[in-house]
Amino acid sequence: MKITVLILGLILGAILLIQSVLVAGLAGATDDTGSTAAGIGGLMMAFLWLVAVALVFSVPLVSMALFGLAGLLGFAFAAEYSSLEVWAVVSLILGAFSFFAWRGKRREDIRKRLDREQIASLLSGRASQGGVAAPVPAPDARTVICPQCGTGSALSVRFFPNCGLPRPLAQASS
Repeated sequence: MKITVLILGLILGAILLIQSVLVAGLAGATDDTGSTAAGIGGLMMAFLWLVAVALVFSVPLVSMALFGLAGLLGFAFAAEYSSLEVWAVVSLILGAFSFFAWRGKRREDIRKRLDREQIASLLSGRASQGGVAAPVPAPDARTVICPQCGTGSALSVRFFPNCGLPRPLAQASS
């Protein structure tokens, strides 16, 4: 989603910038102050888009807010320059895309944090044993002994729980 916002924001922002420069320049040549102000509003929107696109990867929530601000600015100047109303709607759509990018980033951050916590809890459980392997259960037909740490594990487990070593396939049939 972030890449979509980046590409669309850059392409459409460039078009908005060129269109706003032309409107402001032509309106300035004809002394039309309303259109000149609307052209400057379009330039401000293009600047906000540029900043929003630059921030979409690092802080998508700020990017969403900037696209929303650009949309409000577009609606404010739409009376003098009707194309800004279209650009305002596009800005709000890009803001919605930024929201979904933020939500995806937040979910990814939560998943990474949970993974780190799970690893830390596994390591702290190992440390609470003083680095000593768990006692070996009495071997039976459904137990495999790890050659590295000496712990027993059920045949249904693919990795030994104490050290993480993959269970050898040769012991699967025993």
